[in-house]
Amino acid sequence: MEYLIVSVIFIFFFWFSLVKSDERSKAYNSNLINPQTSTLLKAFCFILIVCHHYALRTDGGIIRRIVAMGGGTFALVVFLLLSSYGIAESEKRKTTELKQYLFKRCGKLVKPYFLVTVVAIIAYWLIGAYASPDELLQNRVSLAFVEIGQHRLTVPDGVSYLVGLKTFDGAMWFVGVILYSYLAFGLSKTVCLKQFGGG
Repeated sequence: MEYLIVSVIFIFFFWFSLVKSDERSKAYNSNLINPQTSTLLKAFCFILIVCHHYALRTDGGIIRRIVAMGGGTFALVVFLLLSSYGIAESEKRKTTELKQYLFKRCGKLVKPYFLVTVVAIIAYWLIGAYASPDELLQNRVSLAFVEIGQHRLTVPDGVSYLVGLKTFDGAMWFVGVILYSYLAFGLSKTVCLKQFGGG
């Protein structure tokens, strides 16, 4: 039931976005979705994903259940599809070499990830995790916080966190998905251009 309600909301919101942006879409006739509509839908998805994470940690009625069970999951898929579509359209307008593409896309992702990871490791180390591991896990505290906070971090583990082989937060799975998508798109685009030509 929750997925049906969320689907209806998304269909209505998508239709409303397309109707409102119809006049602006004249300049983007070759695009299935114009940039303004895509940005509006991604903003809506972003808000729904944030509400989803909040709803997972609260108790409540039907609205909370809709957002917790269906909203965030559905919004995430739509957000990733719109982002992928935007990258494909961007590359269609201005094709880049694989090395330049990877440097541009992955650089935007890797630099903030590295910075956040370094800050998190330092903060976890300084804060410390003095409760028992079972108590921390029961309160949804990550294993990384326990390991780093109890000063059990080894150099190989530290390197694993920095390069993304281990994550200090469960939410960082998203970074891996985006990075994999960038790599897959860049490689498949290069292979297709070599195989079939065009730009």
